[in-house]
Amino acid sequence: MAKKVIEIVAPKDSVLVPRIFNAMAKLTKTEIQLVGPDVVNTENTAMGITDTPLVKIGSQYYSGLLVSLRTLCSASKNHPIAIKDNAIQANVDEWITFIVTSVCPKLFCEHDDSAVVEALEFMNEQLAPVSFLAKLASAADVLMYVLLQDYMRQHMAEVISAQPHVVRWFQCVQGFLLADVIAKRQVEGLTEVQITGLPETAMP
Repeated sequence: MAKKVIEIVAPKDSVLVPRIFNAMAKLTKTEIQLVGPDVVNTENTAMGITDTPLVKIGSQYYSGLLVSLRTLCSASKNHPIAIKDNAIQANVDEWITFIVTSVCPKLFCEHDDSAVVEALEFMNEQLAPVSFLAKLASAADVLMYVLLQDYMRQHMAEVISAQPHVVRWFQCVQGFLLADVIAKRQVEGLTEVQITGLPETAMP
């Protein structure tokens, strides 16, 4: 019997979007196929990573992205990011909304470092008492981790100093959720970010 393939409605001309969903697929042990929509190129590209500014995902494709993430997570109940509690799922959805509509445009299109720092400060405050964004490991953590990889590589020292709980969370997602995926190179472009110098006060 052929294995079911889940169609994911998300921009295909991005590098990061397939990376996000491929990581999710490995975690949920499902097969996926990106089915669009195609987006025309614009002048405001995302750091050379994609021809489609990620702000468009927030403005035009957010609902499709959220539905796709939830569909993928619910395809199987036995995986590390399965959420069975409706209240926690609502919190996951809120985080995804925040990431796609607030973090993505500032990080990739407007290159507004001050706004990214502000978002990280908010995350740092929320993560102080917990290990994951919505208390339990979820699609929101995978989404944010993939989006922040390059930023964390470039600004690790500053983030460790100013937002230690974000670094702890990043380390937790990388070690708990994505360790096998990264180690086995199961997703193109998803590689380990080296973290050194994390202060003991940042540990839970």
